[in-house]
Amino acid sequence: MTADIVRFPGSTKVDLPAANVLKGAVESDLKEAIVIGRCQDGTPFYASSLGDAGHIILELEKFKKMLLESYCE
Repeated sequence: MTADIVRFPGSTKVDLPAANVLKGAVESDLKEAIVIGRCQDGTPFYASSLGDAGHIILELEKFKKMLLESYCE
């Protein structure tokens, strides 16, 4: 018997595998991307499609604001 797996479209506060999050990002056909993570050995990982540090910081601050507002609801 095979099960149909449907992705939950809402938000969650449960940890997810990084590969699932990255697959979802690739499938979203993003215009820009900033990836922040931690490798299995604990070292930080960072990559961005944006070349301008000021733009990257601005986008991170916007996302930080969105995240903080969503947790305060």
